[in-house]
Amino acid sequence: PERAGRPDAVVCSVGGGGLLNGVVAALDAAPPFSPAAPPVAVLGVETRGAHSLAHAIAARRLVALPAITSIATSLGAPTVSSQTLRLALSPSSSTVASVRSAVISDAAAARASVRFADDERTLVEAACGASLALCYDPALLHSLVPELRAGGDGSEGKRVLVVVCGGSNVSLEVLEGYRRKYGMLDGTESHRGVEKIGRVQSLL
Repeated sequence: PERAGRPDAVVCSVGGGGLLNGVVAALDAAPPFSPAAPPVAVLGVETRGAHSLAHAIAARRLVALPAITSIATSLGAPTVSSQTLRLALSPSSSTVASVRSAVISDAAAARASVRFADDERTLVEAACGASLALCYDPALLHSLVPELRAGGDGSEGKRVLVVVCGGSNVSLEVLEGYRRKYGMLDGTESHRGVEKIGRVQSLL
């Protein structure tokens, strides 16, 4: 934060919730930012079939998914942690405005993993692709965090920090399988309709 300035939003993938809990704790422990700076929105992203946080938020209590059906097996915690649910329901922090949940498809996560490999020459598994999918779909990101839109005064320069992690369950063969399964062999599907959102900072 001292080098890049405070982000306006942080995006991270959620399995059991440990990473999200750490992100919120780190934001709370960071040196004070400008008093005029608004608090940070934290967005926890899951794939459908591994969406234990979204399931718990809807029920407003800890509940277990009956099965993990997503390809993002690293997100496959049947129940999110009680701390993560508490943060999502009430962050109780002057630094963090809210903890929000987003659920995307396996296809979106897989395509983001493939495109990230093409763009950045870095392999990440679908668990990470879940968060990266929002980088490639600015309209969806802005619908989830409307504060990121340029202000009425034309202000720009919003900072989105995306936590890029998780690479032990991926290989070139896995990504090639995603290309075949999700119709990306001709190289057009991963780039169709959206441009990568500008000024996204990746934390490797």
